[in-house]
Amino acid sequence: MLRLLVKNVQVERIAPHVYSLCVNWIDPVAARPDTGLIYTGSSPMQRWSTEEEETLRAIYPQGEKQEILQIFPDSSWDIIVKRASKLGIKRKCSHTRLESDPFYRWTAYNDWIKTCEYYGIEQEKEREEILEMLLNYSAKTKKQELVFLWLLPAAKITLRAQLESIEGNIMTHILGGNKSSATSP
Repeated sequence: MLRLLVKNVQVERIAPHVYSLCVNWIDPVAARPDTGLIYTGSSPMQRWSTEEEETLRAIYPQGEKQEILQIFPDSSWDIIVKRASKLGIKRKCSHTRLESDPFYRWTAYNDWIKTCEYYGIEQEKEREEILEMLLNYSAKTKKQELVFLWLLPAAKITLRAQLESIEGNIMTHILGGNKSSATSP
């Protein structure tokens, strides 16, 4: 049945834990594709180069967590800590999670940055919304599990534009097709 409705489905890896899913429908079903984000609790196996290990030796003992995550943007904090432990590198600063530290153990810096880039999200508020969403998924998703979020029909448009479109459609429906009367006295 789906083959009669769907032209094709595209899955693209955006970041270490994030994939995009795009469903292109046949023309009578929908003119625009539906897109969604898939968050996975697992990321591909990472090989560390000698240079990366030397960088880790230099910055891990006293570096700020977010700075270290930016230097190794495809690695989650958990992966970094495990690699440092395997290399016998110890932290000299506290392991407690600071309120100013937004990243959980399983979130890679590029999960956030690459997702924002993929969808063209530049406004700080929207970027923070994406980070909060990813952190929520990260906290709730176990290894080998997936979480899925549908983005309303749109191809690479911002969340704000989607919300404005929905709001505009609702106002049009409520006002009987005349949005401008909402601002008239």
